[in-house]
Amino acid sequence: MSESVNIDGIAYDLDKLKSKWEAILSDVSSPEYQKDIWGFIKHWFDERDHIEVTTSGSTGSPSLKRIPKRWMSSSAKATAKALDLESSKRAFLCISTRHIGGMMMIVRSLEIGLSLITSAPVRKPIVDQKMDFTAMVPLQVKSILESGGSLLQFGTIIIGGAPMDSRTEKQLKSLETPIFSTFGMTETVSHIALRRLSGELATDVFETLPEVRVSSNAEGRAQVHIPYFDDLTLISNDHIEIIDPQHFLWIGRLDNVINSGGLKIYPESVEAKLADLVDQIFFIYKQTDSVFGEVSVLCLEGKSADEDQIKAAIRSIGDSKLRPKIVYLIEEFIRTETGKIQRALSFNQEKRRLF
Repeated sequence: MSESVNIDGIAYDLDKLKSKWEAILSDVSSPEYQKDIWGFIKHWFDERDHIEVTTSGSTGSPSLKRIPKRWMSSSAKATAKALDLESSKRAFLCISTRHIGGMMMIVRSLEIGLSLITSAPVRKPIVDQKMDFTAMVPLQVKSILESGGSLLQFGTIIIGGAPMDSRTEKQLKSLETPIFSTFGMTETVSHIALRRLSGELATDVFETLPEVRVSSNAEGRAQVHIPYFDDLTLISNDHIEIIDPQHFLWIGRLDNVINSGGLKIYPESVEAKLADLVDQIFFIYKQTDSVFGEVSVLCLEGKSADEDQIKAAIRSIGDSKLRPKIVYLIEEFIRTETGKIQRALSFNQEKRRLF
């Protein structure tokens, strides 16, 4: 920890931090998000060498992970180096601290000395002063843009927790403020790579944090080597295309792949082709088929849809083998706390076949 920490405009040494978390946690009227923040700070300074973190559960049941505090400290410093964060700068915390992304915003402030301004993790966060660094989930970014709001006051923005939809990503390209998509998971202690979404430097390529190296195994799974995590190498279910050890393209999740008559279909790639042509929220999923084993299906959120628009969008996919064979309407998708669509749970709800 730096010599002192500034949270919501108040400077704290360790004794003052202890007094503050005791006051917040003992007061039944304290807002839940404040209890989460100060509860985490309390745990950060306890005698344990780790923090227990619950995964999002987007690809399975949520699970509890033990993350060494020294890894979290090293991750904070790596992000600071990549984004030029230093103690004179201000960070805005507006995401949940029940998951790794929000926890790491606190750790960055404690370890680097960033001045931290906190807010409830609402859909459309508001800040009344200029920030230098903010972490958001895609739903927050989308809500601000849809309401005609500006992202300038948030400073450099990192976006994680769920994929960014193509339409919002296109809007971000016209902005000059640095905005990045993140690649990572709970086990990598938040992100290990960043992809610029805004301005002339916008790219499809992820660049790893300093010292982190990536490769892929024979199955195409991402292998992430993190020297400052006790020389750890992690293998994920992400399919990536390696450019060099520090740069890669993300193709999709291997656990989402649809094997249709021997053809591997990556839902995320099909979704990208449809993104600008379908007005409502959707995802591609798989359904058992007696001939092909599995076929891809298009799931639309809502009670109705423009059939002509949907049919035209599907026809626009050049390779007919990649086209969804069935279209369903599902009234409301099931999402994680960070806004990520839970595909399997959503698909298994009551649905109506459109065509």
